[in-house]
Amino acid sequence: MRLDFRFSERPPDSLWCEAVVLFVFQRKFLTLGPLSGLDSKMGGLLTRLEKAGFWTGKLQEDLLLASQGMLKAEKVLLCGLGPATGCAFPFVAGEVERAGEVLEKMGVSDLAVHIPVLEGEETDYPNQLEQSAERVVAPFLREYCESPYYLLKVVFSMERFYADLLSPVADRLRDRFGREFDVSVVIERDKRPD
Repeated sequence: MRLDFRFSERPPDSLWCEAVVLFVFQRKFLTLGPLSGLDSKMGGLLTRLEKAGFWTGKLQEDLLLASQGMLKAEKVLLCGLGPATGCAFPFVAGEVERAGEVLEKMGVSDLAVHIPVLEGEETDYPNQLEQSAERVVAPFLREYCESPYYLLKVVFSMERFYADLLSPVADRLRDRFGREFDVSVVIERDKRPD
């Protein structure tokens, strides 16, 4: 098995992949962060779904959408985290692995993930990205670890000010997975002007 990890400052709606996964909080997801741009590119579909009460980001409420050519990704998986208050990273990490299980069963091997920054845990975000990388690949490792030609690509779309803090994370991921697998870890800076 081969692993390709990328940490990118680009927003999830601008990434080429099979599926984009976003973990979102209830009642905040269209006004804050990456979903506002995603909603715009999808012609306001998410806003309409929320207003109709079809999908609200409640705890473990998932929604799979086809991008219908409006995004660079083919599919969008929205995973509801419930209210932002009181949400701790161990719960988010479990949801990341659960999303990995869903994607593995769907046959997705090229994915982008956005992990939200938890209020009060901003300084631990690089470590949370590292743990998320380990958790999202866990279902794929269980299924494909003996397959030498299987390639799993995972791009983490992150906030711009964290890229400079990720060198130790990249080193630890190389150490963690490089003993058993062909692994690549890249940190990409966004080249767009501020």
